[in-house]
Amino acid sequence: RFIKYNEQTNSFTIFNSYKYQKMKNLYKAENCERIWKLFDKDEYNEIKEGDIIKIGHLRLKFDKIVFEQKKEDEMNDKNNLSDSMNSSDKKNNKKNNNNGDEGGKNIIYNTEPNETHYCRICYQKEINKNDPLICPCKCYGSMKFVHLSCLKNNINLKIHKKHDKFCDMYLFQNYNCEICLATFPKYLIKKNKKINLIEIDTSNCKNYALCDLIQYDEKNDYIFHIGYLVIRLDNTISLKIGRKKENDVIFNDLSISGIHCELNCQNNSLYLKDLGSKYGTMKYIQNE
Repeated sequence: RFIKYNEQTNSFTIFNSYKYQKMKNLYKAENCERIWKLFDKDEYNEIKEGDIIKIGHLRLKFDKIVFEQKKEDEMNDKNNLSDSMNSSDKKNNKKNNNNGDEGGKNIIYNTEPNETHYCRICYQKEINKNDPLICPCKCYGSMKFVHLSCLKNNINLKIHKKHDKFCDMYLFQNYNCEICLATFPKYLIKKNKKINLIEIDTSNCKNYALCDLIQYDEKNDYIFHIGYLVIRLDNTISLKIGRKKENDVIFNDLSISGIHCELNCQNNSLYLKDLGSKYGTMKYIQNE
């Protein structure tokens, strides 16, 4: 244990060095230092894809923000760019895409037919191009293999789906391997193509924001994903987020105020402001 002196408060704090080092390792593994910007009350702040917003103990990571008009403009820009490329540029671009980085933990593993390789869920050995045997967790031996389709069906059976007027929630009942207890990845990667393990329906949404719900357990120093949130957006409407029933997006968490913050859509952009919440609304400052 160490004692730290605070000159401003003229007080001493005793902290555990092991816990302090564990927290530093945790933040390093999450690729962040947890530097947060506190939003001023009633001040609009623009939200972009990749931003992490903290409300109480809950964190919303905006994985995708889609506006119909903006999407059409991007497609037109992409087509114009494609037309302006010459044949050699297209060839080089295709070559670079095919040689993309496939390293990392979110990798799909194709396996050749083998008498000892079989799916631990359906106990079948058959594999094909669209349904290979993969190794999504830390299990080893014959128990590490599972069909992609079997894993997706098993995960989706453990998801609690809640549909409201302005949002859809996909909450995990259990997103861990039942054998090694390792957390499954949110998606797999095969030749630069992302394959989601969770089926999220956004077909009826023209404008929407897809958020990854993250919670931090201060007692156990653990960050874990609890699900996904799809917020249906409209340029003429503001959505309130909080704990009370009159909110458009409701979270049953005591660390979140009754009416915590508000989302607003303007000119194909998304903005957020704090509504005088008790613990404030914060945005994670990415490392420069």
